[in-house]
Amino acid sequence: MRIYLARHGETQWNVERRMQGWGDSALTTLGEQQARQHGQLLNRENVSRIYASDLGRVRQTLALIREQCDVDMRFDADLRECNMGQWEGQRVEDIQQEWQVEYRQWRQDNERFSPPAGESISDMKPRISKVLNAVTDNSDSRVAFVTHGITTRVLLDLLIGLTDQQKLQLRIPNGVVHMVESCGNATHVYHFRDGSDSIEGICTSRD
Repeated sequence: MRIYLARHGETQWNVERRMQGWGDSALTTLGEQQARQHGQLLNRENVSRIYASDLGRVRQTLALIREQCDVDMRFDADLRECNMGQWEGQRVEDIQQEWQVEYRQWRQDNERFSPPAGESISDMKPRISKVLNAVTDNSDSRVAFVTHGITTRVLLDLLIGLTDQQKLQLRIPNGVVHMVESCGNATHVYHFRDGSDSIEGICTSRD
């Protein structure tokens, strides 16, 4: 089985370095280009079904993916990004100043700590696991998830069991798609950057 993990295209809040969470902003011109590249890649890889977050920026991304890869697409609220609570829509530099202690705790251990009125990664895992388990139990051999940065981290962790070192190294730019391939007892991970050929291992660079 092959599972592809794509992040939505770049948004205006990404450019402005604002926390998005369950909030939303529109794709930029670059984000639209990235979405089309995702579609070309998923079409080339013969993906048969796409599971996606129901948030607006992912819906925008899916509309552009569909131009290149017209397959069954299913939206699920359980695939949403981490709820960032009171930080949503706020610039990171402002959060660092206003919530110094909370931000430091969250950066050091976001598995346990959550933004004020938001979610931790531990809070997210049950809802994402529920969807992933249902997908891996069906007969599709190549499926994709189009979601968010932190959601993709959780999916990768659930699929391959990221080591502490990998969690520190992992980067998920908007233009990168990860692929996890399972064959018998063996599992391999690759990533594609801007629709190019696959590179073995997780992505460790933003550039």
